[in-house]
Amino acid sequence: MLNEACLKLAALHRQAVDDLKNGWKVDIEDIPRSLIPYKPDWHAAEVESPRPTDYYESDRALGHLYRSIQLDDIPTYVPQQLEKPLSDLISATLRPLVKRQLEHREVSMNSIYSAYLDKLIYVARVAYIAFEYYQTPVTSLSTTLST
Repeated sequence: MLNEACLKLAALHRQAVDDLKNGWKVDIEDIPRSLIPYKPDWHAAEVESPRPTDYYESDRALGHLYRSIQLDDIPTYVPQQLEKPLSDLISATLRPLVKRQLEHREVSMNSIYSAYLDKLIYVARVAYIAFEYYQTPVTSLSTTLST
C-alpha cells in the first residue's frame, strides 16, 4: 500500500523544507525517478525542444485546452530611429526656463561635493559614537533603542 519511492520523496521534501533551519541539503541524486516515464503533452510547453516520445496526448481538459490554443508568430523587432535626447517639444519648451534658473545660482560642483563630504563625515562620527556607547553596529541600533 505504501510505495517506497513515495515515502522517500516525502522524507526528502521534509528535509528540503527544514534546510534553512538545520542546514541539511537534499542531494538531487537521492530523488527517486518518476514512476511514469512520460508526461502529458501540455508539459511539453515548458521544455525548449521536447522529444515526442517523452509525452503522450492528454485526453483530459487541460490537454484539450493546451492543443486548442494557437499562438501567433512573434513579429521581428525593427528598431526605430532614436531622436536626440531632450529634443522633444516639452524639453525644447522648458530648456530656456531651466537655463535661466541655473544662471542665477552660484553653485559649483566643488561646493556640492564639499557638502556631501561633510554629511558623510557626520554620519561616520554618529555611527562611531553609537557603536562605542552601545557596543552594537548601527544596523542593529534601532533594535537596541526600541527595547
